[in-house]
Amino acid sequence: TEDRVVFVLPTEKGRVVMSTTLAGRAPVPLVPSLAAGDWLNPRFSRDGKKLLIVRKTAEVVEVELASGASRVVYKAALEGIGEATYAADGDGLIASVQLWNGDLWLAEGTFR
Repeated sequence: TEDRVVFVLPTEKGRVVMSTTLAGRAPVPLVPSLAAGDWLNPRFSRDGKKLLIVRKTAEVVEVELASGASRVVYKAALEGIGEATYAADGDGLIASVQLWNGDLWLAEGTFR
């Protein structure tokens, strides 16, 4: 099999998950049934049959590449998800998250 590269391509309708090969095959949508959206940081499973991808920094979605079926495997509460990948031993997922803590600032006056 050819080595595949997966990436997100910005379009007017949102980011589309695309695939190409290291040999330079023209990029094509990886999963045609996956609608354009706020996709980030796609990662293949070790066997190359699934893909983990972050949506809107709020969900981790797993996509079965053969069928195009997708399911949310993690949904953030207050944190923002930067990326997610399969654990090296095949037992679970690893994700980077950022908690959004902060202060509310109020000001009066004219701002220019």
